[in-house]
Amino acid sequence: MGRRGRAAKEPDPETLGGYITITRLAKGWRQKDVAAKLRVSTGYLSKVENNLEWLSDERLEQIVVMLDLDRDQVKALRKDLDVELLDILFANYDEVGGFLRSLKGLPPEKVARILQAALKFLAEYPQNLQSDLQ
Repeated sequence: MGRRGRAAKEPDPETLGGYITITRLAKGWRQKDVAAKLRVSTGYLSKVENNLEWLSDERLEQIVVMLDLDRDQVKALRKDLDVELLDILFANYDEVGGFLRSLKGLPPEKVARILQAALKFLAEYPQNLQSDLQ
């Protein structure tokens, strides 16, 4: 059971937040202690671990060093937008803007799931993206 009588969900090792959580727990570290060392709130770290908060490169590097994470694994799980994808997004600014505006008002968890699904699609089918947007 979780802190407030809810069953704690298992972290997903296929996500960056899940990887961070699993590694932290394997070290026996509490979220509160890691947050204090990072000088962030426990709520912020919780959002990171639940894939609801995007990490800056600097903050991610702090976590990588602190938890001794595998950098290749982090890079694979983070699914950074590459230059080619950014070019496509900027070339299709109006469509992208419309999509982002359509997310307004949705709960953050739902937006996170939609964006994660979009990133997964992009990672698996990048050649289709170019043809779909033209």
